[in-house]
Amino acid sequence: METEGHQIASHTWTHQDLSKVPAYMRRKQLWNLEMALNNIVGKIPTYMRPPYSSCDSACQKDVDDLGYHSISFDVDTDDYNQNNASKIQISKDRFKTNVTTNLANTEKNASLVISHDILEQTAHNLTEYMLSTLTQLGLKAVTVGECLGDPEENWYRQFNGSESDSTSTPSSTAGSAQASSSSSGSAAPEQSASSASSLIQTSNQFAYASFAVLLSILVALAV
Repeated sequence: METEGHQIASHTWTHQDLSKVPAYMRRKQLWNLEMALNNIVGKIPTYMRPPYSSCDSACQKDVDDLGYHSISFDVDTDDYNQNNASKIQISKDRFKTNVTTNLANTEKNASLVISHDILEQTAHNLTEYMLSTLTQLGLKAVTVGECLGDPEENWYRQFNGSESDSTSTPSSTAGSAQASSSSSGSAAPEQSASSASSLIQTSNQFAYASFAVLLSILVALAV
């Protein structure tokens, strides 16, 4: 996955709601995945998205203390409710409407769009549509880190807690200083799988990153 150009990030170990579990469990959820990823790719991520995008102030403090950028979204494709061939067009329409609206809105420079590639229609239908739509609009696919201008050496750290070469300050929501909400609904409860997230900036870049362990798509775009 990494060699294909994806950015690997965390979505926790067993998909617990980090706002509803005690601090030691939040840290265990992140540490367990860190150990697994270290065994697989030899490093651990500095980006994560909380399950259900739920992270209250106590959770955010723990996430910050552990050195993570916390990623969220503001546009929901609702693909979890449209997972059949006759309904997935609804998700496509939601996606395109938000993209074209944002392109026309010079005051809004970022949106985060969520979808899940554990769903058949998302994996084999919606994803291709989203990427082709972006191409038609002249947008380019890049990783979240690249879109945020964060050097690749900051996307991961060694298992001892040190950054690869340099450090970066975690933010409560990556792109939060750039994004204004255009949410089309809250995401429904997710299955025990990870998500991917992405962001597009004013430079007409499209950010796409894969979040471990299992993949879902959190597409993000900015204008």
